[in-house]
Amino acid sequence: MSTVHAARIHWSTEQLQQGLPAGNQTIDPVWLEAARPRIDEGWSLVCEFEQPPVQQGNPSLAHVHFALNDAPQDWLRPGTWLCMFERATQQYARRDPGLTIATCHLSRR
Repeated sequence: MSTVHAARIHWSTEQLQQGLPAGNQTIDPVWLEAARPRIDEGWSLVCEFEQPPVQQGNPSLAHVHFALNDAPQDWLRPGTWLCMFERATQQYARRDPGLTIATCHLSRR
């Protein structure tokens, strides 16, 4: 299993309107912030929540790791922003100034 990291998940406005996940775990594709989804390689990120996001609100704290051991572990370092695919909105999120989107921000423990 890959190393587990602390992260803060920032949900998009559309996801907030549709409702935050009610489970304690999600597995969704992520890309580096500058990547182009469907063109550049993405990896499945496992997000484990002590309390479901629906109870935590936005942002939600999680422990994250890649689903596959051969994923690029260097992506998971403090300060990295990852863009997530949102199942509820079927969109590839991006981080833009002044816009709330679904991102994963790796933080120090």
